[in-house]
Amino acid sequence: MRHQLSTLALLCHAAATGATSVLLSNASAIITFDTKTEALSVLRHGSVLVDGDRIAGLYDSAVPNGLPNNTDVVDCTGKIISPGFIDTHRHGWQTAFKTIGSNTSLAEYFLRYGEYVANSYFTPEDVYIGQLAGLYEALNAGTTTNLDHAHHTWSNKTSEAGLNATLDSGARVVWGYTFHNVTTSRCLSRRPTSAILWHHGHRTTRSLHPPWLTITGRLTPTARTLKTSWPLHASTTSLP
Repeated sequence: MRHQLSTLALLCHAAATGATSVLLSNASAIITFDTKTEALSVLRHGSVLVDGDRIAGLYDSAVPNGLPNNTDVVDCTGKIISPGFIDTHRHGWQTAFKTIGSNTSLAEYFLRYGEYVANSYFTPEDVYIGQLAGLYEALNAGTTTNLDHAHHTWSNKTSEAGLNATLDSGARVVWGYTFHNVTTSRCLSRRPTSAILWHHGHRTTRSLHPPWLTITGRLTPTARTLKTSWPLHASTTSLP
């Protein structure tokens, strides 16, 4: 993981400064797309040049000629370079629960791990660490874009902790603020103007992620009024 995060740090630095080029050199395989054949194409032992926040070139050699001055070279021997994956459903703050709920039904999930239970145990620091670790884990696994359904918003402090961790991660994240009423604490859901959809480094707009029991038919007029997309998921659980 240390190698992946070091490479990520170089790329983030290049994107932030706009002054440094990075060559990902001698990768065992580079998965790309051939627009002529409309098919996947694999380059063996090639390289990828990143200039600022853009892919500037793909090469079939480890160290091509004519590179920009001061290009940082990252040895990617034994590595696979591919387009980043997109995760459309993540709850980063719940990273602490990883591996303990694989045989849990949806109903059991809400009773054991949902925000209505966790709000009594999770501090803002817990939320921050879970969110940051979860996004780093995603980056390390090749997921470069996340839609985070952020239902750690049962208080002002936990809401801010999750958002700050998202910003600090440097990842490309759509942060889907959750409106709900957790009666044991003061929720930001009483201030709907504070809801945001955050896309790292590009834009800020509005987004809603409604409570899981809300009837979909009630959501459509609100979505149209706000002129925003509305990510939803539905599940069914068979109980004895």
